[in-house]
Amino acid sequence: MTNKKRGRPAKQPNIAPISMGDIADTIRNMPERVRKQLMVDRTQQSVNWEEVAKKQEVELSVLRTENDELARICVLRYEANTDLRKIIYYLESKLFKNEDQPV
Repeated sequence: MTNKKRGRPAKQPNIAPISMGDIADTIRNMPERVRKQLMVDRTQQSVNWEEVAKKQEVELSVLRTENDELARICVLRYEANTDLRKIIYYLESKLFKNEDQPV
């Protein structure tokens, strides 16, 4: 039985974790045009929440109407199913009553 060694596999370099200070230093050392571009990209990602809310309200109303229609269809099919079961029960009762009578 061989004992497996614990720890980092051999011949792999030590990698130091990245700290927030390292990131800040990297940003400070960037050229001015790159820093400005990063700031422009952040401001361009603003979201118009009113439009998003209106779109979601429209989608919600569509889903609600579809749900109401499907619920109505389910009720109609359930009622039709119960009606058919009543008819089947009636016909089966007539069939079995006639089998008991001699010809």
